Amino acid sequence: MVLSILALLDNGVMWIIAAALGTALIAIWVALKASWRRGTVREELAIWIDKVHLRRIDPDGSCQVWQANPYWVDVEMQQTGGPVPNYPTLCGRGRTVEIGSLLSEQSRPELAQYLQDTFLSAVKRS
Repeated sequence: MVLSILALLDNGVMWIIAAALGTALIAIWVALKASWRRGTVREELAIWIDKVHLRRIDPDGSCQVWQANPYWVDVEMQQTGGPVPNYPTLCGRGRTVEIGSLLSEQSRPELAQYLQDTFLSAVKRS
């Protein structure tokens, strides 16, 4: 099998096919690496009766933190104008933060409803 491939190395078309195949493999590898890096973004939300704590850890290891009192937190759905369509935001302490941008478009409204129900029950308990 190797001898038949060696015989084709003299043909110019074989080099064009090899270059195209090599370029395609490199492009796939770069896309996979970018996907793996993006997959390392994490959001951690903890809700207590007197405090909400949201922490986002980016692929480079940097961390963003937001805290508020659940009594004053509003959950809103941003239909347009954000990084993704239909994404929930938390508003409190004079700041608006997005949450759930990594979820699918169908899961984000479910998350917003769940958070509204959770904050409503936290307010009723206090």
